[in-house]
Formats: sequence, C-alpha cells, structure tokens
Amino acid sequence: MGAVSDDEESASGFCQWCGLPSGVDEDGKPYFICRPCYSRIIGLSAVYRKQLDELPFGVIELDEKGVVTAYNRAEAALAQTQAEKVLGRNFFTEVAPCTAVREFEGRFRRFLHSDAQLEQFDFTFSFREGPVGVEIFMLHCEGQAASEPGVGCVRIVVRQVGHRSGTPGGVAGARP
Repeated sequence: MGAVSDDEESASGFCQWCGLPSGVDEDGKPYFICRPCYSRIIGLSAVYRKQLDELPFGVIELDEKGVVTAYNRAEAALAQTQAEKVLGRNFFTEVAPCTAVREFEGRFRRFLHSDAQLEQFDFTFSFREGPVGVEIFMLHCEGQAASEPGVGCVRIVVRQVGHRSGTPGGVAGARP
C-alpha cells in the first residue's frame, strides 16, 4: 500500500477494520485500510508472542517450513480449535490443508523470501461447519518476536469477513 495523502483520506474509500475514510490509490481504487490501522498491522511484526492473545483478530506465526510457532486465542476461536493442537504442526499439511494452494501457500513461500513489508489478500477457509471468508495479512517477524533469530518467520493476521454460512461479510476495496 502506498502512503495515503490527506486529500485521499477524504475520498470514497473506507477502512475495512475501523470504518474511517481510507482514501484511494493512484488508479482511483479505494484502499481497504486507513493509515492508522495499517500502522498498527505493520507494528504487529514486533509484538511479542505473549501479547498475541490480547489481540481481537487471529494471528498465526509460521516458521520457514510452515510449522506453527504461535497461534492466538482469536484464531483458535475462529478455527474452533485449541492452540495446543496446532502448535508444532505444519500449517499447510496438518492444520489447514485447504491453504496448500498457490493462492495461500504459494504467496507465503514468495513472501517469506521477499523484502515486501506486507502481503494482503482474501481467502476462504473450508471448515467442517462451512466456509469462512477472511482477509489475510502476512508480515515478517522481527527481532525477538521471531521464533529463532536469523530464521525466517511470517506472522499471518486473519480477519473474518464472511460468515460460516459462506455469506460474504463485505470487503469492498480489498485488493488481491
């Protein structure tokens, strides 16, 4: 996401996190997130694991092999599971096999080796109770937040935007 100017903030885009005006990009497409929420999400890369449970949205931390190293309470509630059941397991093959596709695992692998600060896209999880639409934000872990210094680590922020019935919850302005 590029920087949002003051003129853009008065445009028609609205933040999908807080509902405030978010502006539009150079092509006139509305941003899905405002500057303050974007800053908070980027800042999550440095949040310590013990603080993850305090967040109101799902956070999954994966090492470079896709093994779950952190899984917060909000994500456990969304997935209707317990963190203890997924920690130490491969996210793509054991925890959420529906993510072992180019649209998710492929993006994870590319992002893991990129210098990009953020990767955002929409995805639908296939739960037993029905599909759930989510917005995914991938961030690189930083400093002591990473599982081991020098080891690749990605934090995946999950925001539910659809209902278990599969009905969309609305992601106007979201860009793949």
